[in-house]
Amino acid sequence: MKKSFENTNNTKKFFIRAPHKFTLKSAFIISVIFVVILALGYGSVMFFSKNTAKAEGKSVYCAENGKIDYEVAITKNQEGLPNILESNMSYVSSLINTVNLKFSYDLFYDRSLEHGSKYKILADFFIVDKKSASENGDNVLMSFTDEIYSAERYVETSDRISLTKEISIPYRKYNKLAEEFSEKNNIDIDSYVNVRIVINTDGKSENIDSMDRKTEFYLKIPLCSKTIDIDETHSKVNESFVFDAYIPNVRNISLGIVCLILAVTIIAMECAIISAYIPKYKDYYKKLNSIFRNYSHIIVKIARSEESFEKMINEEIPVRYVKNFEDLALLSGILHEPIKCCSERDENIVYFILDNANFERYIYVMQNDDE
Repeated sequence: MKKSFENTNNTKKFFIRAPHKFTLKSAFIISVIFVVILALGYGSVMFFSKNTAKAEGKSVYCAENGKIDYEVAITKNQEGLPNILESNMSYVSSLINTVNLKFSYDLFYDRSLEHGSKYKILADFFIVDKKSASENGDNVLMSFTDEIYSAERYVETSDRISLTKEISIPYRKYNKLAEEFSEKNNIDIDSYVNVRIVINTDGKSENIDSMDRKTEFYLKIPLCSKTIDIDETHSKVNESFVFDAYIPNVRNISLGIVCLILAVTIIAMECAIISAYIPKYKDYYKKLNSIFRNYSHIIVKIARSEESFEKMINEEIPVRYVKNFEDLALLSGILHEPIKCCSERDENIVYFILDNANFERYIYVMQNDDE
């Protein structure tokens, strides 16, 4: 039994912290850190999203223009009429044989560079219910697309792309198809062919990821009417545009990396703080709960402050420190005295105190590393 007791005036070694309690102050600190992490994360995302800057003098300025010219070829043996009619006229649809197109397209760069192009000529055929079209918008009854022509130019180096092509559109074939549909279904229709030019160009220049561009323009040719006027509204293109060049923005990238490192560091600190403040219900609390559960009949809880405890151990009463609670409980049974229990509010340490009639005081300190 004597081995379980120890006289000492050095009480500080018994002041060992138990796991911290999670307080309102702790929650506030963690919330502030969480907001800082969010701010740094947002800043990192914003900096990385702006990781490029426009390269001065590297952008490529471009201008394109294109148009579709046409003339109308009529069927032969029409007295008093030339075989070819000029554009911008009204035409008798039954006399038209073909519509002869000539399209031209030019794309100008402000410098010589490597480029390529391909294009195709499409005929989009439409038959629309005339009544529904006037009331509710186009009600397409029949449609299809014919590829009239396609071509691809090999890659070359220059400051210009220039394309031209002459081709005949078989107007008579499409017109006949529309008339037969109308007669067969006995409905009043609108029909037309959009002759569409689709041009795809690309190029390569320093600090420019992509110079791909798609351009379309078309000529609308009415069908199945006594007379027609060819619509040239969308038969031309004339635009200027810029392919911007970008270089890495070293400043934003660096700031993004700094924000990311700070965010990761603070997250690690946050995890450490949370793990320190959330109670660790392991051996310490298991032992403490076991004591209160098994010896509650001999334990009396009392309130105290650190000053009162310091005063208690500094009195002229012999103090013996007990190394385990079981010995203190055994002494309580021998002396027929209850065990006083008090805890340090700030340091969260539990003290068990036993006084006897001989003015001896036995103290057991519940420590976090108690076995």
